[in-house]
Amino acid sequence: MFETVVSLEAGAADAISDEVSVRELAARIKACNRKQFSENNSLLQDQHGPGKRIAKPLHKRPLYYTPQTRRLYFSDSSRTVLHGKEAELLDLLILRYPDYVNRNEISEMVFQRDWNPRDRSIDNLISRLRKTIDCDEYECTESIIETVRNEGYKLRTPIGLLPAEQAS
Repeated sequence: MFETVVSLEAGAADAISDEVSVRELAARIKACNRKQFSENNSLLQDQHGPGKRIAKPLHKRPLYYTPQTRRLYFSDSSRTVLHGKEAELLDLLILRYPDYVNRNEISEMVFQRDWNPRDRSIDNLISRLRKTIDCDEYECTESIIETVRNEGYKLRTPIGLLPAEQAS
């Protein structure tokens, strides 16, 4: 309770306790999206006159991940299940956030072999994971997975971990 009050006083729009159900979390996300959509829509109506409804697309961001079930929960209340290697890579990126993970570590942890600079398997895996978790091209320009030039990859924003029993 104290942490919730401190979070709200510090400027957070909403706060939840450690013990929250996925259903409550999804309902809170939908409420925030409704609020954001109605605010954006009213601003657009003010700019373009009454009666003209212009819908601005909402951004889809990955918020929570359940490693046991490989489910990824998004801000638009949708979810997806990752493939095996994608899930292993996301686990590694989440555990190392905010630091980067170099290609050798990815190769050893995900593919169980030493990294070869001519091998494109890491690049292909990153590309597939980006297509799965990033929003559509017209909605945003930056990927959630950042390329650290000559080093490796890292997450731009944190993704929370959910235990399997809360993700039902």
